[in-house]
Amino acid sequence: MSTYARNAQATAQLAEAAHAGLLLSRYAPLAVIGRCDDKEHVALLKLAINACGIAKPVYELAYERRCRRLTELPNAQCLELQTDGRLAVGLGNESPLEIGLTLHHVYGVPMIPGEALKGLALRYANASISKEASGSDEMRTQIVPILFGDTESAGFIEFEDAWIVPISLATPNQGLVLDVMTPHHPNYYKGKPAPPSDQDDPVPLPFLSAAGRFSFALHCEDASAHGKEWCAYAAALLTQALTEFTWGVGGKTRGGYGRFISPPQEMPPPAA
Repeated sequence: MSTYARNAQATAQLAEAAHAGLLLSRYAPLAVIGRCDDKEHVALLKLAINACGIAKPVYELAYERRCRRLTELPNAQCLELQTDGRLAVGLGNESPLEIGLTLHHVYGVPMIPGEALKGLALRYANASISKEASGSDEMRTQIVPILFGDTESAGFIEFEDAWIVPISLATPNQGLVLDVMTPHHPNYYKGKPAPPSDQDDPVPLPFLSAAGRFSFALHCEDASAHGKEWCAYAAALLTQALTEFTWGVGGKTRGGYGRFISPPQEMPPPAA
């Protein structure tokens, strides 16, 4: 079999792939590894986008199972938010394509890890403490440890991974989307003896980001009405961190990535 025939056969098999994560990390052709600026690389990214659509029927069943499980958790708080543009989570993850991406391990669709959401909410809470002089001591010594934990005990609020809503995988320009970044000064970043200069041409680098509607969930170990209040307060903190202009989750937030659309929510903290 000729090299051309083997490549054509491999491309046909990849076109039927149903797991974008495996496609990008395990089955990427050697020709595209370490090269982010050619047509073969873009073709592979488009196959990953197609794989999410193929995985949708199976993923939809898992998503429904997750929703049923969440209803059984004590004082669960669930909300859905739409991305305001693009979402880039896991750009620094190890990848043969140099630019990483966080995908669900089983289904290969976009997701946001719960630890990333917890860290975002904690940073937002600490930033709120520094802005508000009144009540800051109470927030630092009581509210933050209750929600997020400290060196002596774990927090009472559990932040679940955020799953993309299945309909987003079948909506144009949602799910996985083809994106591009244009870093300047390529010779400088490659370690070549050339100082960064405004005369350098930017190099377009295609990569994958995500867009669509995501389902967020939190729950509290305390099944009482007081625990429900704490969980609602944590959900309000997370919503504010995700939707405020200068915040967001994931990478490239200064460029507008990682923000969501939602009406602003204000909620006073419960009594400790």
